[in-house]
Formats: sequence, C-alpha cells, structure tokens
Amino acid sequence: MPRTLPQRSRTLMAALLLGTLGLGTVATLTAPAQPAQAADYTGAQAGDLVDVRIGDVRPTQPALGYDEVFYKLGRYTMGKDAINKKFGDWCEANGQGDVASAKPGARLDDPTSFTCTVALGAETADTIAPMKTVVVGPGGTLYLTDGHHTLTSFSETPDGGLDLHVRLRVLGNLSSLNEQQFWAKMIENKWTWLRGPEGDAVTPEQLPKNVGLANFRNDNYRSVLYFGRDIGYTSGSLPFQEFYWGSWVRDAKPVDLSGWDRGDLTSYLATVRALTTAQTGLADGAVVDSGFTAAQLGKLGQWNDGKAEGKGEWSKLAKPYSDAKPGKIAYALEYRAANLPVTPAAPTVTAAAGEASVSWSVPASGDRPVTGYTVRLDPVQPAVADSVAAPAASASIVAEVAAPATSHRFTDVPAGSTPPPSSRTTSWGTPRSRPRRRRSRCRRSRTPGRAPTPIPDPPRAPTRAGPRRGPPRAPRTWAARTRAARPMDRTPPRRLSRPARRTVRTTAPMRRRRTARAPGR
Repeated sequence: MPRTLPQRSRTLMAALLLGTLGLGTVATLTAPAQPAQAADYTGAQAGDLVDVRIGDVRPTQPALGYDEVFYKLGRYTMGKDAINKKFGDWCEANGQGDVASAKPGARLDDPTSFTCTVALGAETADTIAPMKTVVVGPGGTLYLTDGHHTLTSFSETPDGGLDLHVRLRVLGNLSSLNEQQFWAKMIENKWTWLRGPEGDAVTPEQLPKNVGLANFRNDNYRSVLYFGRDIGYTSGSLPFQEFYWGSWVRDAKPVDLSGWDRGDLTSYLATVRALTTAQTGLADGAVVDSGFTAAQLGKLGQWNDGKAEGKGEWSKLAKPYSDAKPGKIAYALEYRAANLPVTPAAPTVTAAAGEASVSWSVPASGDRPVTGYTVRLDPVQPAVADSVAAPAASASIVAEVAAPATSHRFTDVPAGSTPPPSSRTTSWGTPRSRPRRRRSRCRRSRTPGRAPTPIPDPPRAPTRAGPRRGPPRAPRTWAARTRAARPMDRTPPRRLSRPARRTVRTTAPMRRRRTARAPGR
C-alpha cells in the first residue's frame, strides 16, 4: 500500500549566491546533510600513524595565511608540472615521500590512480618527519596541530573535499582529560594558537570547527612569512612557527608595510625581501615572540642562505607566471585573480512554521570586500511513493542582502516544505570571479593579421555551342576553374559605364546568280 514518507524526511535546500560589484561572479552553495559520526581515536598513542577523514579533525588556530592556500590551489588547478603537485603533497602528507607516477585523469580521491615513491609499510624516519600532526582530545577527537593550510587546500581542490582521507601522525594523547584540562595542557605545550591576525585573544570555543577557507580568518603576516621560507629562515618542526614570526612583523614593525600591494608581484617580492633581510639581521639570541629566539625559530645566518640573488630559493620565488616554472607568489596571485571571492561555507538553515532563517559566514575575499549576497531558498515538496502523484515544486524565494549582514529570515516559506534544523556548515568549492572572454563567431586566420580575400582564377575561354556557321548570336558556355582553396566568386559582375560587347558577325553564304544566255548570241 503506498504511503507518504514521514515528516522528518521532508527537506528544504538553501542556496547562497555570492557576488561582488564589478566582478559579475555568482557562487552557489547547498546546505548539506548531517555528517556521519566521526571515528573514535581514543586508543591512538604518540607516534602512531592514523588514517583520517580530513573533515573529522578540529583546528587549533583561528586564522590562515590565505595566500599560502591560494598558491597551493593555483598550482593544483593552473600548474605547469609534468605531474600535478597535489599528488606529491598528498604523498608527503601521507608519509610516502613524493609522487612517482599518475595515470591520465588521476584524482586525489582515488589513491589507486597514482603511486608514491615509498610504499605503505616502508616508511622511514625521513618520510614520517614531514607528516602533519594531531593530538587526541576528549572523546577521541583529533585536534590538528600542524597542517591547517595543507588540509584546507585538499578540502578546497575539486577532487578533494572533506571526505578525502590522509594519514596523520599522533603527537600526543590527552583523551583522559576533560575539556578545561585539555585546553590548559594544549596551551602549556604550545600546541594551539589562540591569537587572531591583529593579536586579539581567541578562546577555544571560538576556534573553527572544521578546515576550509571560509572557516578561518585571513592573516596577511602569516602569508608573507610563508614565502620567506629558506630565504630568511628555515622551516622546522615547531608548531605555529610562521605565526610567531608574523607576530614579530606586526608588533616589532621591522619594515614599513604601508606600501605593500598584495596584488602586484613586484611589490610582493619587495616586501618579502625586506622582511627576510630584517630576519637574517637579527642576533641569534634575540627574542622574537613568546620567549622563542630567532635561532629557535630557524633564522638563517645569511639572506637567501648565502646564495646570489639569481640562485637559491629567491630565484625560484621571483619567477612570474609566464615562466615555465612560476614562483609561489605568481601562482597565488594568478589564482586570486581568477577565483576571488571564494565560495562561503554552506549556510545554516533553521526552520519554523512558515519561516526559515538562513545564516552564513563571511567568505574569503582578499583585498576585495564582499558588498552583498543573494540568498535563494529552494523549497522541496515531501517525497511520496511512486504510485502517488507528486505535488508541483514551489518556486524559489530570493532575497538580496547587503553586507555586512550574514543572515536573513524568510517569512513566506510554503507550508509543508519546512526542513528540520541544521547547524553543520561545510565549504562547497570555489567559483570563477573573472568573466570568461566571449569567442567571436567569425573564424579567424591561423596566421597573424587579417588574411586577404582570395581572388578566383578567370574562367577558361568560352566555346560556341551549335554548328560553326549557325545563326547569329549562338549561345555560349564556359567552365569555371575548380580549386578547393579558391572557389569561384559568384557575385554578379559590375556593369561598366560603356560595356564592351563582343559580337560575332556571321554572314550567309553568297549565292552565285546564274543567267541563261539567249540562244543565238
């Protein structure tokens, strides 16, 4: 007997459309279903390598250096590598060295489509060292202490997402502690970063619940320090190393950043050079931040590790995007120009009788602020059995919301299409913000410049039809020269003011007159 599905099966989809003035970009989001229960890692011990769904880890910092993520995404989606860099980054994060090979059409979410240089089970200390780290917290929840930028890049790339799996190295197990004790221990061990981009204090409750660009604030100091790796300092195993250096840049003000244009390669490079020069000029024992000295934070003894400007890491960084091997900043700027603002996280929908409240987070927009949002609510009628006629779907409800508002309440939701409350938000990809150039309908020449119009060859000489001595003005025909590249022009000929006509005069044969002679003459 056919029956209607229960009320809790009724759903309503909310789509959040984002646009900025002058960019003509629209990004669509859909409220996702509730996630499955996260795995319990209570039994994991320090040093263990655990396979993790990246959507199950909890961040321990409130901000990211967006430009580092933009560099990675730029190289993943617009790269010029023989084998996409994302596979090498995944192999390194998984403790398997670098990528060895990748099949055509290989994807991150299909590990069988590419291979790493080190097989599973053959890991060494050198391949395990660069793996990202986690701490096991109360309830067996994993808290990420290193790898926020890498996992966020994996979550944002088209063939990644929050369901992507990667192995992480356990730094410690604090699952036996309660929440208060856990965070006190995390702060004591310096396994968390509780400061915002401007140095403002952040509580553990204010930390993001998941990785993804839309869940983090942007820290420009952290961005510029990332590009100074191996030029002013070397990256080590200390968690949040670049954040300590970023605090030094913000608070000590070793250089003037007022002229830094984050959208210009030359200006960006000049800023990185000035900061790294100031870094290498510090004494080894100079305290940078939180009691850490310059030497403890990896300061190099000489700028660019003593190499000339045209060599070393600086030479690689300075390459423009037009180069066969672009630098990191060039990739970041190219990706930013093509994709900002990024898509905000999926909206949260809270429903009541005839109403629905939609809220969302401010998306990453770099230096171009979001000016407004278009919020579209798509009611979906309840599902019914096959033998029961389904009611027609309700029309979308659209509202324009000006920034900085991040929520809107719909009061005209059709009856019978109200969803259950939803509180989970996830990132939903990245759109293009630069309009595509329209292609001309005309087919252009393959060579530079405009191709000249071909002139067909003149026809062959005409031939007369009919007998040689036929009537005057016998009809004539001619054959066009056939040539594939130069067809005959069938345009009617232009009349001349005094046309020269060719005529053929024909005369009848003369008859000889015969006269009879008279007889006798």
